Amino acid sequence: MELACRAFAFLANGSGAIDWAGLAVVVQLLGVQDLEALLWNLLTIKTHKSPTDAVPDGAEFGPT
Repeated sequence: MELACRAFAFLANGSGAIDWAGLAVVVQLLGVQDLEALLWNLLTIKTHKSPTDAVPDGAEFGPT
C-alpha cells in the first residue's frame, strides 16, 4: 500500500481525481511489478472516506 500512496501523490490532480495520463511514467519511476494491485490500491485510496467525512457540516453539534 505504501507504493500506491507514493503513486497517488504523483498522480493526484488536486481536486480528488487521478491524472491517469501519468500512470505509465509513475509505474516506471517507482518500479511497479504488479500493475493490477497498484490500480486496486489507487482505487481504494481515491474512494476512501474517513469517519468524519460521513457527518454533514454542523450535524455534530445537534439541531439549533
